[in-house]
Amino acid sequence: MRVVVDTSVLVSALLWGGLPHRVLELAEAKAITMCATENTLAELRDVLSRPKFHARLLARGSTLEAVMQDVLSMVELYPHVPHPGSVPDDPDDEIFISCAVIADAFYLITGDGHLLDLGQVNNTRILAVRSFLDREFPNLAS
Repeated sequence: MRVVVDTSVLVSALLWGGLPHRVLELAEAKAITMCATENTLAELRDVLSRPKFHARLLARGSTLEAVMQDVLSMVELYPHVPHPGSVPDDPDDEIFISCAVIADAFYLITGDGHLLDLGQVNNTRILAVRSFLDREFPNLAS
């Protein structure tokens, strides 16, 4: 099952754990296929390189490069094909819609209200982490 995971969920999963980390565990176990584009990975790198996350990376005994390599090993890469106008309230989120459309992902997993408000784009359902886990992996949602 192909999924796109937005940056905020990935940052939570990588640096704090909790329910978002279960999504990474599913990817590591090959129960899901995380899809990404160079654009979504660039945004993740940009966010993780912010000074406010430096101490957290160190506390986890990791570096930005190590985390990016881990993520890269878990994703299937797709080309970025613009999908303009897909998120009128926040055009920066278009990269996730673009990725979901080109990958024909089953789900876009996000905590972003602008994306959640869309509900679905093409064949991709847009869900929060808990909703995704409740729907597809109920034993992991608790």
